[in-house]
Amino acid sequence: MIKPKKLPIHNYSCEYYVYNPRTNAVISLPRLNLPQHHGYYFLHLATFSSDPTSPDCEFYVPTVSFMGIYFFINTYSIKDTKWETDKFHCPYPRSIVTPFMAYMERSIVTPFMAYMDRCFYFYSGEGTLVCFDIVHKTWSMLLSKQLSLWSIEMNLEQWAYYFVAYGGHLHVVYLIEKKVVDRVPECDIFRFDWMESDWKKMESLEGGAIFLGNPVLGVPSFGVSAEVIGKEETKMVANRVYYVSSHTSKPCSLVYGSTDHMHITL
Repeated sequence: MIKPKKLPIHNYSCEYYVYNPRTNAVISLPRLNLPQHHGYYFLHLATFSSDPTSPDCEFYVPTVSFMGIYFFINTYSIKDTKWETDKFHCPYPRSIVTPFMAYMERSIVTPFMAYMDRCFYFYSGEGTLVCFDIVHKTWSMLLSKQLSLWSIEMNLEQWAYYFVAYGGHLHVVYLIEKKVVDRVPECDIFRFDWMESDWKKMESLEGGAIFLGNPVLGVPSFGVSAEVIGKEETKMVANRVYYVSSHTSKPCSLVYGSTDHMHITL
């Protein structure tokens, strides 16, 4: 788990540390100084390439310029003494900056970016899926197609979608909470099919689990595959989607793909 230490926003800097909840071990990283210009956005997505204790591990923090014209990757490895920043021109600015981001000229969070296997992926509400390969330093458009879902009546339902990478796959999770507090939310999960270059609806989580964060507060979403959950003591979390209720602000879970649509308040 990698977290930022909270610093005043006008400092344009942040300090990160890695925390292992099982051992309580902490790895502190140097302060990251961001470009001192209001046109740059600090994205609360920080990740690493391998075991954080390995000398080959690299830590990444992405930064996006105003309107998405430039994409910055801040990189740090254990053998270094400071962060290194690389600047890249983005040929798909509308895919990495949402209209809301462009409107807010301040440090904000985008919930539509994920990291996997040394690549950053961007999913936009307009349906595009874009990849930036860190190793080869190249951009590619994987998909430009609207993902068709329900007809949502905005005044009747609270809905959100999340972009999650885990187990070698990209996922889009749509969660719709009804006005009635005790109703189980509707949940649809789509996995990107690499062969067909399209989204396919999942009928189950295949023994895995997804934990939905809060992008506004900088809490990312993540998932775990069945191989990770294989231990007897963790099977109870399998096939569940964990989220925070917009009605009660309490953590809840539902069993995805179950005919009972089991709903549990934790």
